[in-house]
Amino acid sequence: MSKQNRFVRHSAIAAGILISALFPFRAIAEDAPPQVTVHRQQAGEFDAKGWTTARSTEGDFSVRMPAKFNDVSFADSTGNAPAAKMFTVGGQSTDGMKLSASRIVYRKSGTAKELFEKSALGTGEPSPLTPPKRFVFHGLPALDVSSANSSSIEFTRSVLVGEQVIVLTVESAIADGAVAKVLASKFFDSLVVSRK
Repeated sequence: MSKQNRFVRHSAIAAGILISALFPFRAIAEDAPPQVTVHRQQAGEFDAKGWTTARSTEGDFSVRMPAKFNDVSFADSTGNAPAAKMFTVGGQSTDGMKLSASRIVYRKSGTAKELFEKSALGTGEPSPLTPPKRFVFHGLPALDVSSANSSSIEFTRSVLVGEQVIVLTVESAIADGAVAKVLASKFFDSLVVSRK
């Protein structure tokens, strides 16, 4: 398997892990793998500060990140998963920090809000480092949470966009947590979203 194919596969696995970690039940059905469409790999042109704009081909959103990015869409064809589709851009910085942004499209009306509210309770695994912080991001309900285990720290922002949720994540080694926190703030604040 080539390095790029391994990275795309890792991105798909990471997206599944991200969703299952954030929400109390799986968004993608376990009985069949999701259909994966790779739109672009290692895309992006860096500006003078080493950041690029990662625009999702089908997800109608963009973010800025200090890494080349992959642009991938996932679809559940079984009809059994709460999420019908997910659009993800993600990459890894030269210092090893993993960044991703995913727009999750749910099948059933009300699911996005229900899961957003459950994640606001801060009862997920691993346990949050601090209580989830609710706020309004460009007129949309948003939630920031950070969590850690013995080797890594993760900063997550969830933004409720009507019947969909956009989840942005930065993960780093625990030793790089302070740097990752600053990077996460800039990454999260760069989100530009269309309200489909």
